[in-house]
Amino acid sequence: MSRDIPMDATGDALRRMISDGADLLKVHSIDFFVATPSQQAGIAVASAVKQKGFEVEVSKDETGPEWTVRCTKSMVPSHAAISQIEQSLDVTASQYEGRADGWGAFPVE
Repeated sequence: MSRDIPMDATGDALRRMISDGADLLKVHSIDFFVATPSQQAGIAVASAVKQKGFEVEVSKDETGPEWTVRCTKSMVPSHAAISQIEQSLDVTASQYEGRADGWGAFPVE
């Protein structure tokens, strides 16, 4: 299965999930992150993303001036689905001078 995953950052993360024992056929809680230049922009992005079915949380970035919007969705992780969501979040965030800033998932027991 991991041989079918493209060789890029998303593919690398999916292969790490597999090597850590994750079953990519099961639903996982996936956190997508959006960086914004201000709290106001973060709240605007969160509002727009919540309408798309994500759970959202806005917080101040601990290491810099940006704010982070964590956008959580339960889904079966696939390269295509994750890439599409990241692209969609990037389009939404760009309206508020933000950008998609990666994703992560915790193992499913």
